[in-house]
Amino acid sequence: MSTRKQIPMEEDGRYAGEAGNFVSLPSDNTEGGPLKSVEGWILFVSGIHPEAQEDDIYEAFADFGPIKDLQLNFNRRTGGSSTYALVSYENLDHAQAAISDMNGRNFLGNILNVDFAFKKPGK
Repeated sequence: MSTRKQIPMEEDGRYAGEAGNFVSLPSDNTEGGPLKSVEGWILFVSGIHPEAQEDDIYEAFADFGPIKDLQLNFNRRTGGSSTYALVSYENLDHAQAAISDMNGRNFLGNILNVDFAFKKPGK
């Protein structure tokens, strides 16, 4: 049986420096509004047709501004795409325009639900 000497965490140096200090984004102190992530303004798009391709979604959402990132996952069980996607914009105005125009729109036979992926909690 080996005996190891227990060193208090404060003394072993593993947690020295900036560890545990988390970076937060600036806030405008409004309740319930959208939150910007490190990746930009991320929209959660649900109701996507399972046969939709990434290019279809890109073309539909690129009309509102440059897309920083687009994530459409593959559903291994059905062999098609997932019924949701994440679309990121660098500019808040572009993201809001996409929500205004695409939310409730018929897209490849399905009605889309589009909103910000991250929001500040309301009271």
